Amino acid sequence: MPFNMSWFDKNPKLNTTFLQDLSFDAHTWGRQRFAKSFASGGIASTVFASSRSEMLKNPWRQRHAPGSSGYMKRLAHLNKLHPGSKKIETAISAGKKMSGGRLGTRMAGAALGGLFMAMPAFTTEGDAVAKARAVGEGAAAYAGWDVGAFVGARAGAGLGAAIGSFVPVVGSMIGGAIGLAAGALGGGLLAGEATAGIYNATLGAADNLVDRERSRRGLNWAQDTGAFRTASAATMRQQSLSLMNRGQMSARSLMGQEATFVHR
Repeated sequence: MPFNMSWFDKNPKLNTTFLQDLSFDAHTWGRQRFAKSFASGGIASTVFASSRSEMLKNPWRQRHAPGSSGYMKRLAHLNKLHPGSKKIETAISAGKKMSGGRLGTRMAGAALGGLFMAMPAFTTEGDAVAKARAVGEGAAAYAGWDVGAFVGARAGAGLGAAIGSFVPVVGSMIGGAIGLAAGALGGGLLAGEATAGIYNATLGAADNLVDRERSRRGLNWAQDTGAFRTASAATMRQQSLSLMNRGQMSARSLMGQEATFVHR
């Protein structure tokens, strides 16, 4: 996506106020000094944006990975706006060398995320089912954190920069940085807790359905010892003990009869 061609890019020095001139100077300095961030759509493209509306919009625009075609096109556009800028020329040279290393970075990030999600399997006590559930909860929390931090960072950076821009130059930088950090942390924590809670609630609902069906079908008799506390069971035990003492029958046979009676 090309840069927004606002009055800054067209003819900024016509009929401007002092604050507009100051904003223009910061804008032009920022996109040369932080050309890589402007080309990728990073934080500098927000805090040094040409207007408050652009500060709010830029975080939601398409991002370009360093070395990608979109990244190089944006650097070329910056180079046309500021010919002869050493920072931009250096960024273009570095970008041409970056295209081959993006796959390795993505694979390393994926491996690190997989290791993070698998950690509960080694730290959770219990059987395989408990460990598997812990891994699932960790994966749900990780996914929620990733989405929440992504959304929170973009919203926070744009809003913070727009609010801070009432103090020219410095305000948008401070506001954008604070908004980015607070949005990423807050959004990540909230979304991570929410997705983990949804995961546990879903498993709990499934467990309740299974327990209810077992109870309905009478499949929990192994845990029900009520039959052993009845008068009939006591009488059977007394008779069995008496017979075993007199040696008239084997213990295995008598106990087998009692089991048949109880579980009939």
